[in-house]
Amino acid sequence: MSNTYTDVMIDIEALADLPDSAPAEIALVFFDRDHPDKPFCSHLYTPSPMSAMRMGFSITSSTLLWWDDHLKTIAVQQGDPLPEVLDNITADIRRHTATGRPRVWSRGNSYDLAILKLAYHRGRKKIPWDFWNERDVRTWLESCPSFKSPRRNNHTALDDANNQALDVQAVQAAQMLYWPLPASQAGPMPSPILSK
Repeated sequence: MSNTYTDVMIDIEALADLPDSAPAEIALVFFDRDHPDKPFCSHLYTPSPMSAMRMGFSITSSTLLWWDDHLKTIAVQQGDPLPEVLDNITADIRRHTATGRPRVWSRGNSYDLAILKLAYHRGRKKIPWDFWNERDVRTWLESCPSFKSPRRNNHTALDDANNQALDVQAVQAAQMLYWPLPASQAGPMPSPILSK
């Protein structure tokens, strides 16, 4: 089985709640949406919050309080300079995807991807994916109304990215039961059956 992937899930745990939040954990989980039997390949990066602040990212005391002691410990760790983390992410995306142009997923595109894209912009580095390949997990899950994820958000980047990739694959499998043809030849998904 090939060791390259068509999809990558991104999850970020950050130290504020806006798109300029300083990232404390960045997880990438490489997977194939259409092949749930293929093992995932996971990477966790821990950028230094101080290096992120030097690039204009923010940390709020209210978020630190919300995270309580667990993430406060992460916040004071040395970590890696954010520009170095971005270079590593770019290298891993190129290494683990066949074309270097994977579908890039996150749970909502206004936070995780926004933070990462802003980091690339501020670091004057090229974003290592095409904007038209960005995918939103929430929208994808809503395409299959009967699907209820058995997994919960653990607020650890690697666990959450892994769980979200599993959910994407589960919905894809459900859709293939009803849309076995290419989208151009298929009709609408029969909602009454899915809502049972």
